[in-house]
Amino acid sequence: MLSYEVPLHYGLLDKATMMDQRYSSTMNDEAFARESLSIWTGNAKDAWFDSQRLEKRRTLLRCEREYTGSKNDKMFYIVGVDVARYSANTAIMVIKVLPEMNNFIKKVVYTEVINGANYITEQAPRLKKIIQLYQPREIVIDGNGPGIGLLDAMALPSTDAKTGEQFPAYYTFNDEHHLPPEKKNVSDEPIPSLNAIIYDIKAGSSNNDLIHANLFSQLNNGTVALLAPEQIVKEKLGRFKWWNKLSLYDRRVFLLPYEMTSRLIDELNNLKLKQTGAANQFNIERISRSIEKDRVSALEYGLFRIKYYEDLEFQRRKKRDFRKFAFFSPKKRG
Repeated sequence: MLSYEVPLHYGLLDKATMMDQRYSSTMNDEAFARESLSIWTGNAKDAWFDSQRLEKRRTLLRCEREYTGSKNDKMFYIVGVDVARYSANTAIMVIKVLPEMNNFIKKVVYTEVINGANYITEQAPRLKKIIQLYQPREIVIDGNGPGIGLLDAMALPSTDAKTGEQFPAYYTFNDEHHLPPEKKNVSDEPIPSLNAIIYDIKAGSSNNDLIHANLFSQLNNGTVALLAPEQIVKEKLGRFKWWNKLSLYDRRVFLLPYEMTSRLIDELNNLKLKQTGAANQFNIERISRSIEKDRVSALEYGLFRIKYYEDLEFQRRKKRDFRKFAFFSPKKRG
């Protein structure tokens, strides 16, 4: 089955009519994806995630396109990044973290995919713009394979080819190869004064199962919230005059992060467990090879680093509470 673009190319469909249908408030986005875009949606028999449970996580109506404050003064952002091995796409997940007494709430407030772009001239400048927009605590990138090219580009000054905007170099803080010459000791936490806020997660056989297990746990325990379906957002925005005055192109741009979240759900639904043969280790693989998992990887990298800070905070609280309730025997007098 082919997408609508083929009959559109041969004049069998009218583009304006198709776009009106796609962005109509009555159009179901999953149905359009299946019927007009030939994108698989739903759950396979041996899928790792439950599709209905994932849909319940889509509660965020507001997409944050830049830093937005919070009543929670401990709030911070983490950005997860994955560079696809074959398609040369870079997936970006912006996660807003709200530490609470018993857990950390994670809101995936923005999703973007940079398609087939050059590391130096397009991907690095865009990611640096994301850094300026959200002021994140960390950028999490897998430096294995194609990710090394992006890390190299991030460690150089950049210029946006379209706007001429200039950006500084950004470095990793846990990999000496991407630290500036004057700072050659690695650390577990960012070094903002040197723009060293990139964490090279080095995903591989030693930690893949931990990264995947954390993703599964976080998405199922109710602490992760995702952007709402496009259909719901369109219905709510349809009540406003400013929305109805927008062109179809501007509407699509506005809804793109929500659509990217739908593609994330498709990627999650396309995963199944794979045994590695090693004791207590597992991996995941795609059920349909036509669906990538770039967005999934970007999300799980970000969530894995958030878990580091979450564990660190709970360890601090545990030590503080222990000191509070510890009793000491008086020193005996000789």
